[in-house]
Parts: sequence; C-alpha cells; structure tokens
Amino acid sequence: MSQEVLDMILSHPEDSWLKGIRSEVTVLFTDIRGFTTFSETKNPEEVVENLNEYFEIVTQFIIEYGGYVDKLIGDAVLGIFGAPIPHTGHAEKAVRAAVAMQKKLREKSGDNRNPFLSRIGIGINSGVVLSGNIGSKNKMEYTVIGDSVNVASRINNLAGPGEIIVSKGIYEETKDIVLAKALPPQKIKGKGELVEVYQVLDLKS
Repeated sequence: MSQEVLDMILSHPEDSWLKGIRSEVTVLFTDIRGFTTFSETKNPEEVVENLNEYFEIVTQFIIEYGGYVDKLIGDAVLGIFGAPIPHTGHAEKAVRAAVAMQKKLREKSGDNRNPFLSRIGIGINSGVVLSGNIGSKNKMEYTVIGDSVNVASRINNLAGPGEIIVSKGIYEETKDIVLAKALPPQKIKGKGELVEVYQVLDLKS
C-alpha cells in the first residue's frame, strides 16, 4: 500500500475511515489504446518493459500533483485526488497532472522505442465515492468505489491516443486555467442521459 495509507493506519488504527467513508474526490483513469493488439505480437518481456516505462511516468505525475495511485489494472492506472488525505482543489490538480503527463509521454515517445507512450488516453471525473479498506480477511486494499469512478472509466474510453477527456463538472471547476473544447454529448454505459464532456487541449499560459 502507499505510504499515505500506511501512515494513516499506523496513526489511527481504530478509526472508522478504514471501514469506508464518503468523500468527494477526482478520479483519473489512463490506459493504452490498442494494447491488446500490440501485446499479441510481442514477447512478454518487451511488453512488460514498455508497460513499466509508461507506469513510471503516469504514477510520477499523479504523486507529484498530490494524487494517490490507487491501482494498476492491466494497462490502466487509477489515480485519486482528494483521498485518502482530503484536500481542496483536487479537480485542478488532476487536470494539471494529466496535461503534464501527456506532455512527458509525447516527449519520451519521440525516440520511437516505446509505442505505448504515444497511445495513452486519459479520462477525469469528480464526485462522491466511498473510500476505505475493501476486501476480505485474506486480501484487503484501500480503494474507492462509486458511480463517479465508473463514469471516469467510461469517459476514459472516449479518449483517443494522447487525449484528455473530462466531465462537465471537471471543466466547470477548471475552465479558468484550461484550453478546452466541448465535444458532442456522449452516450455512456450505465447512464440513461447523454453525458457532456470536454477535451482538454492545454493549460492557459
């Protein structure tokens, strides 16, 4: 587990947060477009080496901008801003992290050694989640669950290689600092109504 979660467990072992508390956070998902097709034609050692370089860059910027790396899921990364340690401005921090990591990924992909780095899509959403230790007596981990996490994952599916797609709520929170364009409302799984989304192009100078 992360150092943040370990510190909280050691400092407050009996606290109820370990059993789950509601909190408002920003959820950031990344994954690789075309990962399955690529991995089918490469040896496992090459796939793992390329994956680890991608994970290193993404997790570095999540942590640098105050986020928590919740988990790695295949070729996806789930980052949380605003938990386990609550703080304000988590939407802005997540967007700044996303822009920074995409710039770094583009820079590192210039040598053409790692095809993954130019094919990362990012999705971001905010909302209330249940955060805490989830699992069984044999296997337990700190994580977040809730509709906001699911929506972030679906929004991430809309992002093409090198793109950052955010929910309307994220855009409203960060429109003073980002250059973005509205996309057509999208139908996403689990939602009866179309969802408004925006593509973040860059940060304003």
